Amino acid sequence: MDILDHGLQAAALLAVSHPRDEELQPAGLVHGIGHCLVPADESGHGRHAAAAVEGLLGPRVARLVA
Repeated sequence: MDILDHGLQAAALLAVSHPRDEELQPAGLVHGIGHCLVPADESGHGRHAAAAVEGLLGPRVARLVA
């Protein structure tokens, strides 16, 4: 499973389990992008992803991603 498939699966599961939370679903979709942004930093992937999405998706989504 690649990062895109994983993000789509996470977003779909969160849409079913938390349908009213409009910030949780995009967080599920993008939470794995840190692996692509800085591949050598496995332990920091959440931090890198959060920094990348905060300006676009807001601080709560960034916290969820981190």
